[in-house]
Amino acid sequence: MGGPAALSSLVLDTHAWVWWISEPEKLSRRQRSAIERARTRGSDTLLLSIISAWEVALLVENGRLRIPMQLEAWLNQATSIPGLEIAPLASPSSPAPPGSPPCATRPTC
Repeated sequence: MGGPAALSSLVLDTHAWVWWISEPEKLSRRQRSAIERARTRGSDTLLLSIISAWEVALLVENGRLRIPMQLEAWLNQATSIPGLEIAPLASPSSPAPPGSPPCATRPTC
């Protein structure tokens, strides 16, 4: 008792993913530890929604996020981390979030 709770999976939101990769000091020690536990333990899963890649692309396109390399290279590197599993959208017919761009510019439609 009193120790960290057991995880079965940990889902990173976009900000946590970007910070974990680019500026881990923005995450607390407890958050970084939870990510590393989920990433390195076979029984736990570290998940990232594919929509986070789309969000990063929009942030970069709109000048709200700067990354040190071309977007495609950054996304390839940031989604290829051992222990990180990319979770697809639940359904290809999922409704678009309010304010999302037209279908032609969304990753799935």
